[in-house]
Amino acid sequence: MDSNSEQPVELAVCPNCKEKSAANFCPDCGNELKLPRLDIILLVSDFSKRLFLLESIYWQTFLVQLRHPGIVSRAYINGNRKKYANPLSYMISLGIVTWLIHTLLVFLGGKADSLELMLETSFIKDFIGINENDLPPKAASIFNLFFGKAVITNIICVIPIAIFMRLMFRKASYNLAEHIVIAMYGLTFANIITVVFSLLLLPFILLKWINVASIASTFNFAILIISSIYGARQMYKVGIRTVAWRIIGVIFMSMFSLFLILFLFMILILKLTKGA
Repeated sequence: MDSNSEQPVELAVCPNCKEKSAANFCPDCGNELKLPRLDIILLVSDFSKRLFLLESIYWQTFLVQLRHPGIVSRAYINGNRKKYANPLSYMISLGIVTWLIHTLLVFLGGKADSLELMLETSFIKDFIGINENDLPPKAASIFNLFFGKAVITNIICVIPIAIFMRLMFRKASYNLAEHIVIAMYGLTFANIITVVFSLLLLPFILLKWINVASIASTFNFAILIISSIYGARQMYKVGIRTVAWRIIGVIFMSMFSLFLILFLFMILILKLTKGA
């Protein structure tokens, strides 16, 4: 046996450019090769490095989502984190942009604030059992702070969506953190498409021929369902019928959870601000 013989070096395949290397980083594109499995700590750590870097990677991520909604989530989870935007920074950064545009459209459409916008929907009024005029000013301010901003509402929505996806697709190998990534990308995509659609209706908004809030919320819900079904089929590799009923179940259960949180939060702030 040759004492000078060396053990073969194990090469890692870059998830971004597919080049092989024994180093920690790909010599071709710089993507990290020896990545641990995605978890909450790793997700937040990557987010802190890339927040508000509104570079081409954000729009590249969106364009890939536009063609193949499930590809981005799967690639990011599998370690391709240089090519696509961090899902948390993607959701917050583009969420702020879309929220500002939507707020402008709401203002042009004649709505005063986010609270009026949310409570104007009849089934929300019936579910909560309260109108904006019934709220004390301090309670209305607190409610607006947490639920009147689309960015914060989306962050709140991510958790129940991820939990229900984990339950509905429990045979999949993805953990909760990875389902959170899927939910973040999906919500952000639906919001961008909705704002683009709303901008196309700008002439009708200026003429006050349409209610931008009702149109946008309905369109957003439809886009979220359609893109989630298409994306989940690519992610989980199951039949279209199975994906469709599970995704619809996830979204409706998540909506119910959100409204329950909304209801309990409303009761809490009314008690805390009673007499204010």
